[in-house]
Amino acid sequence: MASILGSLIQSTTPNVFPQVEELRQYMKQWNSSSTPEEQTKIISHINQFLSTLSNKKLSAVAQYFSHFLALANKTERHNPVHALRARSRTTSETNGNDVTHRVGALPPKHDPCGGVLHDLLERGISADEIYDTLVNQS
Repeated sequence: MASILGSLIQSTTPNVFPQVEELRQYMKQWNSSSTPEEQTKIISHINQFLSTLSNKKLSAVAQYFSHFLALANKTERHNPVHALRARSRTTSETNGNDVTHRVGALPPKHDPCGGVLHDLLERGISADEIYDTLVNQS
């Protein structure tokens, strides 16, 4: 999908493609960075890069990058295997080195309640009691 969008950008607005691609590469670096310090450094580079663009070029880059992200999201919804594999990896410390490994057969689900369910379970409230309370709300 990215290559199709890249070809479209190159054919319609070739003067914008290098900036879109540079931003995409920065975002890939940010996504694969392992420490908050690295992420902060990359965000600083992104801010510096974007500040050099004219308003017209910045608008075009934002528009194309937005299309790219929308396509990536649709692709992940259509074929969630990649997203599930990415979520099934966790990072832990082993002898001071970061090691990525798989945990369990299924990836952990994000708690949309901001940790409330975990806190209730730690207080000794059973999962069945939580479920019954949520289902039987009036």
